[in-house]
Amino acid sequence: MSKERVIVYMPRLGHTTGEMPHVRKPPVNWMPGQSLYYLYSAIKNLGHEVRVIDANWSVDPIQEVLDFGADKVLITTASPTFEDTRRTVRVLRARGFRREIFIGGPHVSLNAGLRDWLLPPLEGATYIPLVGSRSTFDWVPTVFPGRTQFEVLGAPDGEARQRLREWVHADTGSEPVAQSRLESLIFTYFAPSMAWMTDTYTGEHIRDDMRALPIRYSTITSIGCSKTCSFCGNPYIYRIGFKRKEVVRSILREYKRFGVDRVSVADMFFVMHMPHTRDMMD
Repeated sequence: MSKERVIVYMPRLGHTTGEMPHVRKPPVNWMPGQSLYYLYSAIKNLGHEVRVIDANWSVDPIQEVLDFGADKVLITTASPTFEDTRRTVRVLRARGFRREIFIGGPHVSLNAGLRDWLLPPLEGATYIPLVGSRSTFDWVPTVFPGRTQFEVLGAPDGEARQRLREWVHADTGSEPVAQSRLESLIFTYFAPSMAWMTDTYTGEHIRDDMRALPIRYSTITSIGCSKTCSFCGNPYIYRIGFKRKEVVRSILREYKRFGVDRVSVADMFFVMHMPHTRDMMD
């Protein structure tokens, strides 16, 4: 397995969230998206070198990509960042970047109609498809052929599967878990890292108007969709999954090591499913 240099890239936000130029009201803090935590940590566990670029903070994010010498660029986007996603791909190609570019996110993989209307196919870029199991790490085989999503746990496929089965059995005492169910449980035992944040949000590459902006640190303890919103334009995204208490504790311990004493919980099921809420608050 060859070690690759990978960029995880967050495009600049548009007019529907974050900095809204038409309102001229600057943000009071900045909460990086959970996709940055998860993509960084998963790719790192696969054995690659990773740098996270938040274009909202960088003076010249395109030059950062070129200077890093990336083998792959993963753009995590949604409808508020589609405009800058288009611009980013075009500028990268115009400035000589010829390596692979992947574009993903719920609005890209789930709602093809919305995507193709707001983000038409971009030459030289691959959209991450929706895979049947709908687990959080379905994108791994598309971006890294020959690798499986189980390997984001930091072990070869067979060892990772066995480790996951043992964790589930130790926690629940249940019988062997079905393969489809096992894939959805990767999220339950996956602990994303914040080790990328210092390089991303400090340094000479940061815009002067963003330097003093406080970072709002966050975590999620669950993922998924209850499929109860009649007005929602996106179909069922992920299987509902809850993190184990000890995994959440390990995430919070890392925050403390980095000197963070306040963390926002950014998932809706933290308060919508009371057994989980009580378990997390215990």
